[in-house]
Amino acid sequence: MKQQNKSAVRPTVLRGAIQDLRTRKERRSAVFSPTDETSLQLTAVASAAMGLGAMAIGLSASSEYLADEGDLMTFQLNGASVEAWVWHSEFADADEVEVVAENIGGKWIGFAVRRLSDGLLAVHPHCERGSRAFYIYAFKLVGMLYGGGYAAVGILGAIFTAFNADYRWSAWFSLMAVMLPITGIMAAFITWRVTARFVKIRKLADRIFEAYGWRRPEYINLPRDSDRDRRPNDTFFLGVSIFRYNPK
Repeated sequence: MKQQNKSAVRPTVLRGAIQDLRTRKERRSAVFSPTDETSLQLTAVASAAMGLGAMAIGLSASSEYLADEGDLMTFQLNGASVEAWVWHSEFADADEVEVVAENIGGKWIGFAVRRLSDGLLAVHPHCERGSRAFYIYAFKLVGMLYGGGYAAVGILGAIFTAFNADYRWSAWFSLMAVMLPITGIMAAFITWRVTARFVKIRKLADRIFEAYGWRRPEYINLPRDSDRDRRPNDTFFLGVSIFRYNPK
């Protein structure tokens, strides 16, 4: 029953001037669930039991990196109390904003805060790209990493072959031909594993952009659009942890 009620909640847009703003740093896990953290800790325990102390220490320490550090904003908006955990806040009292929020348990929980005067936008961690834009970005990034590795191996192999009389170019071509599909499969697998972790957060990003009424929300890429709309005196964090979006 609780699950049904939760799924029935839809985000809405609250508009008004920020009042009584309080901001503090807070670490939460935006992507990984408690199950993921428990699984990592159990793996660390198993590694320690098998004598793999260094691995156990590394896995245990890695659990800290499952959490993201963001700014927890609490403020009043037209008499309503709003709480929003975003990557970075550059807002102040009296800023006219529009907030994408849901009323959960009688409390407004914000997922994005946008200043009307200049389009400055703070979002829930990892909600900087719509679902399609994120998948395009992930495939490009992993493709570049694995493509770069494939090219580096090819260049090193070519140099080794050129300076070693015992090797033939046919062997180098055969090696590269075998490595190409293997590298492609590895890149596809890694991309699938990474993107699978972000399914829920990608849906949240789409819901945020859709609530604002923006066209093609799944293709919105806030880092790219922020770089295109960078202005003098913009914060260093623009395009990294806080963004600007002014729909055309």
